[in-house]
Amino acid sequence: MIDLALAIAYFHDIGRFEQVVKTGTFKDGKEDYADNGADLLIKRNLIKELNVPEEYYRIIGRTILQTNKRCR
Repeated sequence: MIDLALAIAYFHDIGRFEQVVKTGTFKDGKEDYADNGADLLIKRNLIKELNVPEEYYRIIGRTILQTNKRCR
């Protein structure tokens, strides 16, 4: 479980880099960095390059996607 928590902690803001490339800023509002992060890790398969156990992929992707969403 610690490995899973560490992976999420490492990658939770990874979408910020894509946000800066697209918008030139870290300021929220123009881009959804959580969506960018999940897209980068899962849809573009970056996660497969990161030595993370495959059974964690879904959990990490869903958690990253929810990083900046409000709780309801």
